[in-house]
Amino acid sequence: MKALSPGTQVRITAGSQTLTGQFQVANDESIAITSAKGQEMFARQQVTKVAAKKEARRPRNTLIGFVAGAGTGLAAGAITDSKCVAGSCFLGTNFGKAVLIPAGAILGLGLGFAWPTGGWRTVYHQ
Repeated sequence: MKALSPGTQVRITAGSQTLTGQFQVANDESIAITSAKGQEMFARQQVTKVAAKKEARRPRNTLIGFVAGAGTGLAAGAITDSKCVAGSCFLGTNFGKAVLIPAGAILGLGLGFAWPTGGWRTVYHQ
């Protein structure tokens, strides 16, 4: 827990009580956080688990989804267009890429945005 910096969002379980707040300080005897109730102090022996809030990565996940979707759309469009013989495909020989790249990018963008992010990481468990 010494790696936690003051102000980090934490969830502490002590006995049957679980409390969320901002980490203040920890030493060999106690752990202090600031919760909605104010400053709370826990004896180290009472604490069974401490979890820190992970950083949200929604912008990164959205960008990865966009790029992966566009790449998948490009590959699918290229395969579709390679099967076209001049004059036999709807709107020419680049229709697959023209439709599937944006469609894949939009789908990937949505999936990347919806991907779960953040959460809790256990930093101490007794």
